Amino acid sequence: MISIEHAKLVAPEAVASLRHFFAEHNQQTRVRVRESGVLNTLEWAIPALVTIWITKSFFDGFLKELGKDSATSLKAFIRSNYSRLRGTPNRAYNASELRKLAEGDSPDSVGRQGPVMKIVIDVPSSDGSSSASMSFIIPDGFDDIEIEVASSTWADNIGAALDRQSELLNDPNHPRRPVELIYDREDGWLEGDALIAKEAAKSQGRP
Repeated sequence: MISIEHAKLVAPEAVASLRHFFAEHNQQTRVRVRESGVLNTLEWAIPALVTIWITKSFFDGFLKELGKDSATSLKAFIRSNYSRLRGTPNRAYNASELRKLAEGDSPDSVGRQGPVMKIVIDVPSSDGSSSASMSFIIPDGFDDIEIEVASSTWADNIGAALDRQSELLNDPNHPRRPVELIYDREDGWLEGDALIAKEAAKSQGRP
């Protein structure tokens, strides 16, 4: 079962497109609407417009079924759905920003725009003794060329990345924690800690 969560403002046809992709591959989907909330966090940590929960077994079967065409299909899935969702309001406001809104500030002038898509994959260890999630987050604001690059690098490497994570979970010295990778315009897919360090360096004027 594939789980899809989306913000209220996501158009019904965008949700239908997501469900259609999985239905084509004989996967049922469960959909729920995410309620808005007040959040004080980094842009990429704000709940995405659309979050999709998938098991590694789906990817294993998908890659085996389509073979060399799997990357093309996955790339098209990301690219087309990102294009539909891009620019849909998904802003989060902390308490101070809500006061500004109450005083008449424009909703677009305060707060932070959250990510467009987040794909969460449950990855079991190769020996089946444990599991941890691996998330891929795509922020808003990328143009067609940028999302083409993002989707291509993701689709070409997702199978190897999941297998690598599955093997690492067998290592008792490897932390068994969720892994989050965020697509960065300059550096491609970065783990959350690396992106935080990069943003901190920028704020301090360091390269």
